[in-house]
Amino acid sequence: MAASFEDQRNGGALGVSEGVSEAAKVIGWKLTILDGAGVIANRSAVFGQGIALKPDVIIADNDDATEQKVNIIKAANAGIKVLGWHSNVKPGPMEGVPLFTNISTDPDGRGKSLVSERRA
Repeated sequence: MAASFEDQRNGGALGVSEGVSEAAKVIGWKLTILDGAGVIANRSAVFGQGIALKPDVIIADNDDATEQKVNIIKAANAGIKVLGWHSNVKPGPMEGVPLFTNISTDPDGRGKSLVSERRA
């Protein structure tokens, strides 16, 4: 498994990276962490490196699926599943981009929750 992270200096991305690393160790999966360092060209390059590793899965954490669509298509064509983590504004599959799924917070549900909390 390869994981492409938007920027390991970002606390959220770093936390996901640490959690994925822990889980991979427990399960016994080999994991390669790739850091895009917050720069589009770097994110594209590390995504390409992830494809070259020929993993079963690439986790795209905070990699914008629209920005990385070409790489996601390349991965899918190579038989690699791409799991988005906040790669789109909505959770689930993304029309026109072959993400296996996208793990994210539903912005509508979160907004409603915040309004309810404020009223309480």
